Amino acid sequence: MAALRARRGLVAVVVGLVAGTVAAATASAVTPVTADDAAAGSSPIGRCDPDGFTVGPVTSGADLVSVTVGDIAAGCATGDLTISLVDTDDAELGTAGPVPVPGGGDLTVPVAPAVAFADVAAYHVVVTGP
Repeated sequence: MAALRARRGLVAVVVGLVAGTVAAATASAVTPVTADDAAAGSSPIGRCDPDGFTVGPVTSGADLVSVTVGDIAAGCATGDLTISLVDTDDAELGTAGPVPVPGGGDLTVPVAPAVAFADVAAYHVVVTGP
């Protein structure tokens, strides 16, 4: 009789562990969010610069030391601009910013520490807060 109770207890523990693992795996699943379905409450998130920016690297020797972001719309004023520097696998090599956007026009953002310019495949520019 004691052996039967021990088996039932073991079965209950195993079932509990399996159920807990399934629940944890389900809870940790991440749903990707794209710019098209990002929203604040029930309203879409607006862009401060609907036609985008230009990006120009500033180098010293073989290093990227700053990035000039141009054609910033006045609607981005008071926001904070951050740039992610990524390689061909979209792995982040470094960042520039955040720096406050004073108004429209151009803004040069220092990269610290500098990264090898040859390794940079793309720049991801984000303005938050205007």
